Amino acid sequence: MAAFPLLLIPFLLINLLMFTVDGGLSAQVFSATLPSGASFTLTAGDLSVLVGLVFLYFEILKSTRTGNSSILDHVLSLTLFVIALLEFLLAAAAGNTPFLLVTLMMFIDVIAGFTVSISVARRDVGFTRENLPAANSQSMSSTPQTYVPLRIHSEYSMVDSTIRLDELLKQAKAFALPAIAITDELNLFALVKFFKAAESAGIKPIVGADCWLRAETGEVGAPRFRFTLLCQNRTGYLNLCKLLS
Repeated sequence: MAAFPLLLIPFLLINLLMFTVDGGLSAQVFSATLPSGASFTLTAGDLSVLVGLVFLYFEILKSTRTGNSSILDHVLSLTLFVIALLEFLLAAAAGNTPFLLVTLMMFIDVIAGFTVSISVARRDVGFTRENLPAANSQSMSSTPQTYVPLRIHSEYSMVDSTIRLDELLKQAKAFALPAIAITDELNLFALVKFFKAAESAGIKPIVGADCWLRAETGEVGAPRFRFTLLCQNRTGYLNLCKLLS
């Protein structure tokens, strides 16, 4: 269900109410008299908006999760927004405020999803002076750096990182890092570009990947655990390729 756009539910609901209910979105669903004496009326259009708000909350909450399904989820959410926008512009029955609000929720979902993903990606690496072991200027120049980052996601992790390889290696060279590892999530797409750029910069490239392990309990929704695999030699690289294929 992670790759299922939840806002599809209010989208289908509002279309169902528009084309099947007498009175369309103006049809009265519920009414009550409030303690103040005012009369409260809930229309079909109001109901669609309320349902959309509930699912928008869960959709934004879902965007904080990372993985291959997140990529598909973003694509489907964007596709759903485009469909809803076209219907609002081209279908006469959809030219109303409730449908516009539901479409706006889809737009918020798309923007929020990418914003959250970019924010989460910042946790992977931040090359600043504070990240390196404390040392004075003399020791920095006379002794080699021993700090080696062994878990970094690059731009090839799609929604999980925005770190470009050229910028990463430029910073690594500036801090005189002897080696660096790229461990994109479940893929080795950056391998060739990373190797060439790292060797050109005089930095030892380390191949790896972040993988997921689920306990074989037979239970639906069993927890997953992320672990990092690094290749020590060619045999390790071939084994990692088999695991990811």
